[in-house]
Amino acid sequence: MTTTDRSLQGGLFVLLAAFSWGISGTAAQFLFSRNIQVMQVVQTRSTFAFLFFLLILALFRRSSLKPDFKKTGWFLAAGIIGVGFSNFTYYYTISVSSVGTAIILQYTAPVIVMVYGILSKDEAASWMKWLALSVSLAGCILAVGAGSTDLFDAGPLAVAIGVASAFCFAAMGIIGRRLNRHKESDLWQNLVFTMMAAALFWAVLRPPVLWPSWNLTPAEWGTLGLFSLISVVVPYLFFYLGLRFLPPSTVLIISTFEPITAIASAWIVLGETMSAIQIAGASLVILAILILALENRVTLRRMR
Repeated sequence: MTTTDRSLQGGLFVLLAAFSWGISGTAAQFLFSRNIQVMQVVQTRSTFAFLFFLLILALFRRSSLKPDFKKTGWFLAAGIIGVGFSNFTYYYTISVSSVGTAIILQYTAPVIVMVYGILSKDEAASWMKWLALSVSLAGCILAVGAGSTDLFDAGPLAVAIGVASAFCFAAMGIIGRRLNRHKESDLWQNLVFTMMAAALFWAVLRPPVLWPSWNLTPAEWGTLGLFSLISVVVPYLFFYLGLRFLPPSTVLIISTFEPITAIASAWIVLGETMSAIQIAGASLVILAILILALENRVTLRRMR
């Protein structure tokens, strides 16, 4: 497989992850309308995802269940910081401000990753990548903020927690790349132990023994399980696959396609309106992804 093919494949995987995360936002709105609480969704999605991966590996790939103790620290960091704290801070920002504020702040994560890459010399940040980053951030602000001043009215607490969510999401990209960048890396092992760490994080905060007190019906439990499949299992599988082929800064910039998918799916499924400003924002995010593709092509030509 050529470098170009690997880059295209990686980009497709990340787009699929962003698409899954985006439609899961619409699915979450559906769950909330059925009187299922936000924290119930956040906690169960990681636990059920771990059980899904565990079942898959127990049936088809038992060798991946053998723990690699050398990577224990990375698994804990990916699960607790990258998944657990990332979700917690993101939804907490929503609870004290708005969805738009949470998304805008979390998607400053590519800036953090690019600065880290430059300082650590893990990757070079070209002017085209900085341009793509700027365009994607502008697109997110237009798409989810739609010209509002929510970000400036959110208050210091919301901004602080939102920035923390950006650092956690950035950590997910950096750690995920470190775990999956080599061909011999066991992707499935990385996924199951990352989700185990995330499940343990939530088990400490809200022990599963309390779940029966939620008084949910079997159908509601089944819906939560399905939501875990589309919001965690599928997107994190593609996200980790993308990190195998692309640097984390590129992956996180492409991930800004998530809010665009969320807005479009809410427009199609829930009948929500989509303004001209939001369409312009979506167009900018798509433009940013095209700039990244062009940047990759230019880089390959220089290497020849």
